[in-house]
Amino acid sequence: MFASSLNRLLAAVIICSLLFQSCRSGLHAITEEEPPMPADHVQDAGEAPSSGALALVSSRTDARVSGESPSELVSAAVLASPPVFAGPFTTSSGERVLLRRQQGQCAQGDLVHASTSPSLIAPEARASQAQQRREGEERLVAEAITRLAEEELAKECIGLAKEREVIDEQSRLMEEEKVADERAELAKEELEKRGKQVLLSQTTLSTQAFGAREWSQYFGDVGAEPPLPSDISTTLSSVCPFWPDRAVKDTHLLVLIPSKVSGKRYNLNLLGKLIKRPKGGGHATKYSYYGSDTRKQFGAQSPTRSYWVLMTRDVLEGSRGRTYTAQKSLVAGHTSRTGFPYELPGALEAATAILSHYVRSGERLYTDDPLTWTRCQELEDNKYPVAVGGFSSVGLVAFNDYSYFADYDNRGVAGLRKF
Repeated sequence: MFASSLNRLLAAVIICSLLFQSCRSGLHAITEEEPPMPADHVQDAGEAPSSGALALVSSRTDARVSGESPSELVSAAVLASPPVFAGPFTTSSGERVLLRRQQGQCAQGDLVHASTSPSLIAPEARASQAQQRREGEERLVAEAITRLAEEELAKECIGLAKEREVIDEQSRLMEEEKVADERAELAKEELEKRGKQVLLSQTTLSTQAFGAREWSQYFGDVGAEPPLPSDISTTLSSVCPFWPDRAVKDTHLLVLIPSKVSGKRYNLNLLGKLIKRPKGGGHATKYSYYGSDTRKQFGAQSPTRSYWVLMTRDVLEGSRGRTYTAQKSLVAGHTSRTGFPYELPGALEAATAILSHYVRSGERLYTDDPLTWTRCQELEDNKYPVAVGGFSSVGLVAFNDYSYFADYDNRGVAGLRKF
């Protein structure tokens, strides 16, 4: 009985020894000391399997799996008791193995996945993977830095663009303000210039022209005067077309010919009365000779409206000592040459220009020294032109020139323009 028991014990020792040798030549695993995991737990990818179980596996090729891929298929899993899923374990070849259950429980004959633990990858592979990870991280960092730099550059560009817009707007406003100031200055200068011109024109006209104000001062009210041309000041300051070395204002008289004076129709007869007794301190005179035929035919003729005349202060050069026909042709030639519509004066126009200048200034024109008359447009009996002049201390002469065919040196013609 004792011998039988001893034999059984010896057999058990032998069997254990054989099993131990078998385990050394095959694959076996020693579980890590980890908390146990329920048997029905299904491990997800990347999750460490539970410990506490001892599993023996048979490799489909060789127990040394170092040459296999990180994931290989192993079979014949034998679970230890209690029935829990075997976690990471070390094979007899020294490699770390991870097992995954596919159908909820591993039994003998089940096929499970085995993956090599990262710590068991060959050093060269681990170095390569680490280098790749570092390069990947460096690439990501470089990309991030580049992206941030691009974003910062974009923000800076936007900021610079906005600053440029502000600068451009400020420059535009400053330029507009500068232009406005320059225009205002030019306008001011132009206004001052025009003001000076107007003042000069008024001064010139007040000393040169004999208008409604002068008529009212010396003779009587003539009503509103018609406007002069806007360029009359320029005309007066321009070169005289008959005496090129002098200005028009120095060689002409600018006189208003009214249609009425103090409500009376204006004519040669009324002028003869007014000049005898002028008002306002004016110089008085009279007609020294007023031909009866002239008085009868033209003395009462009045203009239908008031108008201005610009008449020369003397007879035109080259007009003395010529026939009346030749004198008219001379004036027509000047008109054609200068482009200004000059003509012979009328008797009332000539007498008014000469006497209005005298009543204000006391200066005699078309005098008796040298004796000077201007022939006029009016013809007595349609033959003899009226002549006005010979202004002396005893008065002005107005008569009909029976000698119009003669070439006396004391007979010439004045030039006259109407406005």
